Amino acid sequence: MDILKRFTMSAVFALLLVSTSAFADNNPDDDECMRVNAVWSDTKSVQSGKHCFDAPAARGYARMVFDEKTRQVFLFGGFSEFGWVMDVLDVWAMGLRKPYWQKVGDMVAQDYDALALDSQSRQVIIYNPFGSNGIETWAFDIDAHTWKNKAPKTDAPPARWGSRMAYDAESDRIILFGGSDLNTAETLNDTWAYDYETNSWTEMDPFVRATPHHYADMVYVPSLDRVVMFGGMVIDESGVGQPLNDMW
Repeated sequence: MDILKRFTMSAVFALLLVSTSAFADNNPDDDECMRVNAVWSDTKSVQSGKHCFDAPAARGYARMVFDEKTRQVFLFGGFSEFGWVMDVLDVWAMGLRKPYWQKVGDMVAQDYDALALDSQSRQVIIYNPFGSNGIETWAFDIDAHTWKNKAPKTDAPPARWGSRMAYDAESDRIILFGGSDLNTAETLNDTWAYDYETNSWTEMDPFVRATPHHYADMVYVPSLDRVVMFGGMVIDESGVGQPLNDMW
C-alpha cells in the first residue's frame, strides 16, 4: 500500500498541463499573444492569463521531457497533419517558474521514434530508425542546445516504430522497449539499453520478458528503481492495433 501511495503521489506532483492557443478580442495585438489555460503545481493552478511570447505551432505526436535541475520542459518536433513523415522540426523549452515558451533550436534528426532525457549527462537521447543513412542515435545537449550524431560503437535496436524509452537513473542508462518491426509490422518485446558514457547499445536478456507492446506508456519510478509500463497496442495479423491494459 505504501509503494502504491508513493507511486500515485509522484504521478500527481509531476503533472504539468499546458494548453496554448492564439486568440483575439478587440485588441489587434492579441494575435501575437498566447493564453496559458492552466499550469498545475501540486494540483493547484498557479498561473493563468495572457502572455505575449512566441508559442509552438499546432502539432500532434510531439514528445516532451522534464529536466528537474532547471525545472524546464522541452518539446521536440511533431506532425502538422496525419502522415508518416515528421514535418514540424523545432525544439522548444518552457520553465515552470516562468511559464512561457522559448524556441531553443531545430531538429537535426529529421525524424525519430522514441526519446528520453539522460539527466546525468544532460542529453536527450533520440532513437531514429528513419535516418537517410540507416538507424541513428542522436543526442541533444539541453544546456548548450546543440546536437550530435552519436554513431554508436555497437549495433542499435533494429528498425521499428512505436517503441518507448525511459531513463534508468540508478544504472545511468536509457531503456528502450518494444514497438513494431518497420518491415513486417510484427509487434516486438525486446529490451535495449543505451549507455551515453560508452556510446553503446546493448540488448538485454531479462529473466521475465514483457509481452509485445506498441505505443505503450513507460516511465521510470526512482523510489522503486523500476521502469513501469502500461497499455499500448499489439498489432494483429491483419495490421490492426488491439489495445492493451496490462501493466509491467
